[in-house]
Order: sequence, then structure tokens, then C-alpha cells
Amino acid sequence: MKTNVLLIGGRSKAKSLATSLIRNGYHVTAVNDTYEDCVELAAIDEITVINGDGTKPFVLEDAGAGDADIAIALTSKD
Repeated sequence: MKTNVLLIGGRSKAKSLATSLIRNGYHVTAVNDTYEDCVELAAIDEITVINGDGTKPFVLEDAGAGDADIAIALTSKD
């Protein structure tokens, strides 16, 4: 079973980290509040992308935060 990683925010940092994590066998879900960043992230194979504010409980619930083994905050206000 793959380790579930939740990335919150991060813009370009999230893309490179997600690519590396997926390459190493992790299941990655990314939450980003900028639609354009979500479109870029969605171009990565095997990633789940949620467009929304990662500080909102309902967004984190939609992203499966309760099932995440690792959560990484990449926002400017980590």
C-alpha cells in the first residue's frame, strides 16, 4: 500500500515535490487555491488535485486529510 502524502499550497515547489514523491512510490494529493497552479499540477500523472483554500476544514476533508500519512504545508504562512 502506498503512503498517502498531502501537499498544501506551494505553487512551483509543490509541482517538483509531487513529481519526486510520485516517482518514489507515494500517492500524492495536492491542495492549491490558485486555479492555474491546479491545472499545472493536474498535468502530472497519478496525482489528485483539489482547488481550494487549504486552511478550510471542508477543503481538507475533501482532500482526504484524515487518511494522509504525511501532510506538508508549503504556504508562505506554514
